[in-house]
Amino acid sequence: MQKKLLQWLELCGLSATVEVFPPRTSFQFPNNKILFLISGTMHLETISNNKKIITYLNAQYLLNLEHFLYGHATKYALISDTSIRVILLSQKDFHLLIKEKPSFIEWLLTSNAEISAKMITEFSKKHESPFYKIQDSLITLAKANIIKPVLFMPEWLFLPKFITRTDLANYCQVSRKTLQLEIKKLQKRESIKIENNQFFIHQSFFLKDT
Repeated sequence: MQKKLLQWLELCGLSATVEVFPPRTSFQFPNNKILFLISGTMHLETISNNKKIITYLNAQYLLNLEHFLYGHATKYALISDTSIRVILLSQKDFHLLIKEKPSFIEWLLTSNAEISAKMITEFSKKHESPFYKIQDSLITLAKANIIKPVLFMPEWLFLPKFITRTDLANYCQVSRKTLQLEIKKLQKRESIKIENNQFFIHQSFFLKDT
């Protein structure tokens, strides 16, 4: 898709380059930009003293959060968790592009619909018990291919180290203390294990009747 996008931009007489940003780069809105996330992982968080991680996004997405979040865009930021590769387009250039290639607006709408569904899922955790908040959060990360299988440990998956214990508690909407208590319970059940500061989850944990 990256190659196709660059080809169409060239055909439309528009210039764009693939830019690389390091982890912890913040993209705040409104910035009059369409962001194409080619590779890497980002998360959406609130901008406040008491930040909240809303959801994680793994490439590829075509993002126009300023439009998607309507009048609330200034309350959120996209933060890179890994090194990311992106193409940034102005609203003007994107409008020129979709006149020539309408399928890109369909892709944008699909991306926004997926993010909307993810946000509904995340906000619905509010009234769940700590266990189900943690389970649902890890299931969502696994579906997004952020939690991945361990090649040398069949039946186990690992949580990437860029999601710290504090980040995980924040994302699961539980306190750090509650997260620690739940982890200890899950370790006794052999659903979770921690080795060399690496967080592993057994695949059985992702079954809803666990």
